[in-house]
Amino acid sequence: MQLSMDSFIVIIVILILLLISLYHYRQSNRLNKITFHNWWIETSEETMYNVRTYFGLILEDILDSYKEVRIYSVFGSEDTLPKEKQPGILYVHYSGEASLKDPELFDLSIVPSEEEESVLPIPHMFLQTWCNQVNITSLTMRRKLTVPDKKFCLFAVSNGNSEKRNKFFGELSNYKRVDSCGKFLNNLGYNCPGRHDSPEYCKFIGQYKFMICFENTSMTNYLTEKLLNSYTCGTIPIYWGCPNLGDYVNMDAILYLKPDYTQYDLEKLIIEIKRLDNDDDLYRAKYESIFFKDGKIPENFQVPIIKNKIRAILDQPIKMN
Repeated sequence: MQLSMDSFIVIIVILILLLISLYHYRQSNRLNKITFHNWWIETSEETMYNVRTYFGLILEDILDSYKEVRIYSVFGSEDTLPKEKQPGILYVHYSGEASLKDPELFDLSIVPSEEEESVLPIPHMFLQTWCNQVNITSLTMRRKLTVPDKKFCLFAVSNGNSEKRNKFFGELSNYKRVDSCGKFLNNLGYNCPGRHDSPEYCKFIGQYKFMICFENTSMTNYLTEKLLNSYTCGTIPIYWGCPNLGDYVNMDAILYLKPDYTQYDLEKLIIEIKRLDNDDDLYRAKYESIFFKDGKIPENFQVPIIKNKIRAILDQPIKMN
């Protein structure tokens, strides 16, 4: 009995769908090997799904070599850290913060740190591009200013412990009111809408020409979501923090204070902000600058390169405690 062409096509489509389902089922089982410890308790289910998918992507070449991959962050007590490594388990330390744990406790540390034997210094901002579902290629292209009439500047801070950040807020406020929607120095009477990775928050940011996005501290490769949120949501970031920022970012696309800035540097920056604020053409030119340095995705943001570096680290003998 011969099959008609239509029946043949239907069978092929069903087989393809079955293969796709089997692939996703296998991938889901593989991702379930990844467990999280010491993680930020307020992380949403959607964000955790994106985090798991991200780690599944950069670790996919070695997942089948382990029965479990335990990823430890920095938010829990020391008692929750691994004490003795068990065979068949990969111990990973991940931190986007300047708070780091002893790399000797882990087989692989993905942290903002200098490159050491078992350390892979990937800025936290890369994970945030994944979690916020940012098209990373868009950061290699010019953006367009589509909202010409914007408010002046936004300050969105909950932690008031950064003296440099607080001082800059005060200095810039001497020129013009800076809106503060965070818990610290709030002058709007309401908090920033949504979570830091939500569409509501992004839309709110986009109402402003500038956004103050100082890190909590200055540290090599310590580059968090603050800068990314500010740029992708439609402002010109005013940034202080990462001393090697120029390895990743086109410095013409942002306003930058070097880590060891002087009062003269601060005053010079405020003069530049005033100039951009009062000249629409200058503002547009800076706003439409490409985010990434040389219009290229940095090496530490390229998944194939990250995978190769991870394989190179894990090929080294693992130190047992």
